[in-house]
Amino acid sequence: MSMIAAIDIAVRLQLLSDGVALYNDYGRVMGPNIEPPIADPAIPGLGFNETGLKIFLSKVARRLKFDTPPLNYEWTTTSTANCLTADRETLIEIIAAATTEITDSEKKTDPEKK
Repeated sequence: MSMIAAIDIAVRLQLLSDGVALYNDYGRVMGPNIEPPIADPAIPGLGFNETGLKIFLSKVARRLKFDTPPLNYEWTTTSTANCLTADRETLIEIIAAATTEITDSEKKTDPEKK
C-alpha cells in the first residue's frame, strides 16, 4: 500500500474510533468551523481543538507503526495550528511530510518501532 493510502486509512480509522460522525467528509477542516469573512461560504469543521488534535495525531502515529510496511510519523514536529485549518487532503499531506518508512535496522534497535 502507498504511504498516502496508509495515512488516509489511519486517519479515517482514528476518526471512526473517536466517534466523529462525518469522518468521510474530506471538505471539512479538522478544527472549528471557519466562518465569513475568513471563508465565504463558511467551511464546516470537525471540532477538534489543539489538545484534542495532538492526541488524535499521536494515535494516528501509533496506527502507522503497525502498518505494513511500518511507518514512523513524527507527530510532535507537526504544527497543530496548521492542522486545525486543514481539510482532510491537506492533513494527509502534512502527515506524509513528517512520515518515513521504518527500516529493518530501526526495528532491531528500537523496540517501540517493532
